Amino acid sequence: MDAVLGGILGALFGFLFGLFLPGIHQNSLAIILVPLGPLGILLGLFSQFFGAVIPSIVLGASSGEISSLPGKRLFSEGLGERAILVSGYSLVISFGLFLLFLPAVLLFLPERINPIVSIALLSFFSALLILYEKRRFFAGVFFALAGVLGLLFISEESLFPAFSGFFGGAPIVAALLFSGKSAKKRGSGRSLKAPEIGSLIFPCFLGSIAGFFVGTFPALTVSVVASVFSGLFRENDSESFLALAVSGGISTFLFSLSSFSLLGLERSGSISTLLGAGFTREIGLGTVAASLLGVALSFLALVLLSKPLPELFSSGKLGLRTFEEISIVILFGLVGFLSGPSGLALFVLATAISVLAGKLGLGKRVFAAFVIVPALYGLVF
Repeated sequence: MDAVLGGILGALFGFLFGLFLPGIHQNSLAIILVPLGPLGILLGLFSQFFGAVIPSIVLGASSGEISSLPGKRLFSEGLGERAILVSGYSLVISFGLFLLFLPAVLLFLPERINPIVSIALLSFFSALLILYEKRRFFAGVFFALAGVLGLLFISEESLFPAFSGFFGGAPIVAALLFSGKSAKKRGSGRSLKAPEIGSLIFPCFLGSIAGFFVGTFPALTVSVVASVFSGLFRENDSESFLALAVSGGISTFLFSLSSFSLLGLERSGSISTLLGAGFTREIGLGTVAASLLGVALSFLALVLLSKPLPELFSSGKLGLRTFEEISIVILFGLVGFLSGPSGLALFVLATAISVLAGKLGLGKRVFAAFVIVPALYGLVF
């Protein structure tokens, strides 16, 4: 396939997958986009971040890379337009910060990570995942449960159904079962103003640091590292937390790409898939301009959607329940098609566990144990 056409289709499909398939993991998306070639995969992974902003804010469904809580909170307060703009601005700022600080960051990219350091980091962040929850006993129980599932089923093929259930399917199913509320009418005041770029730079900087850790140290997730930095903001400062979360999401992939392009290190399954599709270190060094174009086009789409989309849901022309039903049907069907009966069973199980955890007041971050525990097991044994 022609590289330019593959890139265009990749950017389009990535945005649509992010929009209509909350919970799809980067590694799974990369595999789906293989026929489009390296450029199509690359631009698709970038544009997915922008598409995933919408269900994250409107449905509270996370991609596993972008936290859903702060955006959903803003949407429920009638500030959906502003939440989408904050997300779009944060992604662009993060891309700029990555390019600005990349020369300095190169000094800190580890060629080989000492296993003891990896064990210490994973154990430290695992403890924080549990300690940050108010109901720590239940957090420990669900962390352990997700870890056991990871030990039993972890593989490249299992990431899609597991993450789709934990982070994408669960909030949609919970909303369909337990919530009858709709978003408030479009807010006033700050909801009608574009976000102040200056106020987003610091949380985006922190998100970039989180992305560096996740993109260079295997098994960490953005939600884990971002949780550490979230304590620097006021509890009700949803915009800063949202900027931190989405910045960490795109920075993770950027630093994974850098680790490979500059040192030849494979730090994620999506990079491995790119390699299988013909991606090389030389191509990696020449993709900045193409990636920038993908970011610009996706950002434009977000800006255009920021006003009409929240109004569409709050006006009643398109009910949230309808969108939730469409999303869960598409998600369920795609998991079954791509992962088969066993993957579908894992998706249902992960969704049920995550819904139960939510009813107990727990956040989704504890389910990072699905990846962390197997990684720790491999390092120790």
